[in-house]
This record gives sequence, structure tokens and C-alpha cells, in this order.
Amino acid sequence: MSSLIWPVKESFIAYIVGAAAGAADLVKPATRTASGAFVFPGASPSDRLPRHELEDPLRFVGALILTGHGGMLNLPLQDPWVEWTASGYVMSIVDPDEAEGRLPFVAIAGFVTSEDQHRAHGTSLTSEGAELFFGPYNEGTVFDDPVISLA
Repeated sequence: MSSLIWPVKESFIAYIVGAAAGAADLVKPATRTASGAFVFPGASPSDRLPRHELEDPLRFVGALILTGHGGMLNLPLQDPWVEWTASGYVMSIVDPDEAEGRLPFVAIAGFVTSEDQHRAHGTSLTSEGAELFFGPYNEGTVFDDPVISLA
């Protein structure tokens, strides 16, 4: 079964958990590694990366809920999917404003594949993802690259 291992944006996570009443809470089955990356177990029947829009996305389950600023920040990164779109690879999350919808959170330039993992490169915030931050991060802001473990 595959897993998505993603530090998200280490500097932002450190800022949130270091702030008064800031938190990075996990919703099972998501977990956290000793090094601080978040792990979302696979829900996909396949471990292969999608090659075009007709293939199913790689689906992962669990959530990371980021809160802070006296309730002004409430950002759930829930059930991430990695999928191929017309503009390239995207990691989407459940849309926080539309439970039945998906929001393209970060774009991924590509993957380097080995026998046991797909390592992303060029991960950056989409315009839709930037809107969730209300200003401090813009489209194109670099985020940490995820790894899809096939073990």
C-alpha cells in the first residue's frame, strides 16, 4: 500500500505550532514521522502515477488541521490526491468551503521514480491554494516536495 509523506512547508508548520494557540492536529489515519513529515496512507487501488487525465488519481486519507491566530486560521488539508490535469500534476485536497468538492492546493512539476518511491520536485502553491492563506502566501510559493512511498 502506498503512502504520501509530506512535510507541507516546514517553516510554516514551525511558525503555526510555535504561535500562541497554534496547532497542527492530525485526523487518523494520518500520522507524523520522527522528522516531522506528515504521512497519509493510500486509499488508491494502484501505486502507479497517473499518466494522463483518464487514469484515476492516487488517493490518500487522513487530515492535517492547521489552526492559529485566535481562530482566524483554520486550514484542513484533508484526503490529499495526486492527479494529472491538463496543466500537469496537482495535489488536491477536500475543498474546505465545499465538502463535496476538491481544491487544487499545490502544483507538482514532476516526479523522480525509483523502485520503492515517487519523489516529487517543483512543488508550489496554486492560486486556489493561496486563497486559503488570505495573503501571506501567493501562487507559486514553494512548498516542500512530497514523496509517495510504495512500501
